[in-house]
Parts: sequence; structure tokens; C-alpha cells
Amino acid sequence: VELFRIINMSEKDFKKWFGNSTIIWVGRNILRRNAIIASGNIVDLNSIDSLSKAYKDEDEIIRKYAGWAINKIKDR
Repeated sequence: VELFRIINMSEKDFKKWFGNSTIIWVGRNILRRNAIIASGNIVDLNSIDSLSKAYKDEDEIIRKYAGWAINKIKDR
């Protein structure tokens, strides 16, 4: 699965993709946060649109890390 798909996945998609996996206990937002961090660390240009959308997310942690990843990608 590409990182940009994880970054903005819905709760429904999270349960569909990972419902039978042990990752479900971590929760969707932790997985999304980790995908955002990975996108910034590997400078994933394919994730810019998803990161921009995540920057407007209702979750403060998602917004914070999306901003960090966008800046890290732009600085490279």
C-alpha cells in the first residue's frame, strides 16, 4: 500500500484493509501519523497532496506531523 493511501484513509477503509490484522489495536490515526512521518523521511513527492489534505485534518497530531513532513519534503 502506498503511503499516500494510508495518510488519508477513512475509518471504513482502515477496518477493511486491516480488520483481520493485529495492527487494528494501534488505531487508524497512529498508522496515519507513522505514514506521514515516513513520507517526510523518504521525501515521498507522491504524498504531497495527501499531506496537504492531512494538514487540515481535525486531529491535532495529524496536522502537526503533516506540516512537518511537508516542510521536510520542500526543504530537500
